[in-house]
Amino acid sequence: GGWCSYPGIKKFLDNVYNATYPTHDLSSRDAIVFRLAEMYLIKAEAELNTSGSAAALTTLNHLRAVRAKSGKDNSLKGSVDINTILDERAIELCGEQQRWFDLKRTKTLVTRVKAYNAQAAGQIKDIHYYRPIPQSQLDAVTNFSGTKGQGFWQNEGY
Repeated sequence: GGWCSYPGIKKFLDNVYNATYPTHDLSSRDAIVFRLAEMYLIKAEAELNTSGSAAALTTLNHLRAVRAKSGKDNSLKGSVDINTILDERAIELCGEQQRWFDLKRTKTLVTRVKAYNAQAAGQIKDIHYYRPIPQSQLDAVTNFSGTKGQGFWQNEGY
């Protein structure tokens, strides 16, 4: 039923052919540091929180106009809220490993997973706003006392 499938992303396709790995799937250009499109999305979120929905809509539509096919209008209509901006971030930054950070930062992780991910809806909890600390990292801390409030400890729930 597609529950164990995932889409392939060719976002970082390299034109370099490697004889050892005869495929274009491996790329050395798979780390995004910063992009202009992200600046527009950050600006839209800041405008939403300071100037209101209309200013954020203008910024989002400017970004969408640049992305539109020639002669096509893909502008947004109506009002903008944080969910609109999160949807735009999902589209623009797909595959760039920022989604969890966006949903954590905006405190919308649990509600959005429950609304849009049927497979994870029953398992998502507030503890998922934090990630587990690898045991090897905890073991590497030399002043670890194991007592909360002293030294270092695992995030609650893990």
